[in-house]
Amino acid sequence: MELIDSSSGFKAYITKQLDQSWRGRIESKSVKGNVAVFPNEKDIPNVRILGLQVTSLDTIKSDWEITPKDFPSMHLNATNIRINEDIFPDFSAELVSKDSILSINNLELKGLGVSKKLLSFQGAWDGKHTQLSAKAKGKIWLNFCNG
Repeated sequence: MELIDSSSGFKAYITKQLDQSWRGRIESKSVKGNVAVFPNEKDIPNVRILGLQVTSLDTIKSDWEITPKDFPSMHLNATNIRINEDIFPDFSAELVSKDSILSINNLELKGLGVSKKLLSFQGAWDGKHTQLSAKAKGKIWLNFCNG
């Protein structure tokens, strides 16, 4: 399926693959990127965001009124994200949507850890506030702080 808004230059392409996964691509003046969704009958779906590039946050700022209820539960992996000139670390997390809370479980950012072990963050978003925490103690915590 192809969606095009010729006045704004927004284009979205969505295809269903033979393996029942979905692939999408978004192209506009300020946002480009790919997404792949892999349904899982026994668990929550796997969602991969690949090569997301946002050239200007100003062009997408708006009162979106997004709430935790707008997000389904998913395993999320994101790689190669760039906003303006900033490159964000690749990350993965499990997002669990329940009632008006989006729980963030096992958020791991590539390169943020000690030795070869990544720090794993837990948290939640209630639509207004986001809280994240990571547990580390002893030698692991000292090595991380002294990095």
